[in-house]
Amino acid sequence: MQIHPANFSNNSCFTIKGPLYRICASPPPDAMGAEHSSGPRDYTDPAETWEKYGFRIKHTTPQVPGFSKIRMLEDLRLTVVVECKKPVPLRTLSCYCFTNIFNMENCEGIYHQLNLPYVEGSRSWDDWGVTTYKFSTQIFPTHTTENRITFYAKLGNVIQWANKLEVDHILEVLPPRDNNAWTKNINCAPVTKHFYLGNYQAAKSAKELGFDLIVRFCDRVPKKYKHKEGEVPMIFHTFNRDSGAGSEIPVESLLETVDWLQNNRDTYNKVLIADEYGLGRVGSAMTALIYASNPNLSFEEAYRFVQSRKQIYCTKGLKDTVQDLYPRE
Repeated sequence: MQIHPANFSNNSCFTIKGPLYRICASPPPDAMGAEHSSGPRDYTDPAETWEKYGFRIKHTTPQVPGFSKIRMLEDLRLTVVVECKKPVPLRTLSCYCFTNIFNMENCEGIYHQLNLPYVEGSRSWDDWGVTTYKFSTQIFPTHTTENRITFYAKLGNVIQWANKLEVDHILEVLPPRDNNAWTKNINCAPVTKHFYLGNYQAAKSAKELGFDLIVRFCDRVPKKYKHKEGEVPMIFHTFNRDSGAGSEIPVESLLETVDWLQNNRDTYNKVLIADEYGLGRVGSAMTALIYASNPNLSFEEAYRFVQSRKQIYCTKGLKDTVQDLYPRE
């Protein structure tokens, strides 16, 4: 299957948006290259920006500084509420989150900037004309680790950070719940003519869904698995890795998987490629397949193509691995 870049959307999870980066408290060594110090119009004292420029961050979610816990793959809401002495044009006001959380827009776990869209209809004002604006987005943490979060608001070319340097919100991401939004119901979608991506519930209902074969990704092949007559045949591919985006896929396992998918893409009519959640392992395998099969695509374009068909994420190091395995001229 040959794919043209124009066939999918421009939502990239690998592009770090915006020019501004900030040195947060003790980032890991591999993140330092993505950051630099704040500029001369950066402020951390809301009283100062309120007095000089008439705006300040009123509050954030999660609160900065602070500490909280969340389960991997659960909805994390990121919100900034800004107040201004008088109404301002929305085109001049923007808010951002700065974090190293692994998520569908940050598959490498580096410090990066997330744009927080304005919440339509959220503007309000009090009897003195002070106007508030709300900016918010949601992400799904994809790896179990401790992370840092901070926010900033920007009015024109003036920036107010939600906290002083090295005083952030600490977020601990815990292992996912056994029964969560990604495992409760059947979740599958076609990516190519014959290949579908799905979760364990889709694999359990493979016969009813009309699949000819299940390619199951797991940590290890079950010793007692036997195909029963009347069931959809199942083959296993193991990546020998922990769950989550921060665990890299061994090169040999990835190469074996992509080779099998390429050699069998037309052998079956309808193949379900499944793992427990239908997100990380299958997303990485399919992104690698699309990249390997389409020399005209960059890694980011291959990822966006798959993600435009189904919500997925890729694992850390996948980009470097596939670029080494399938070099472009």
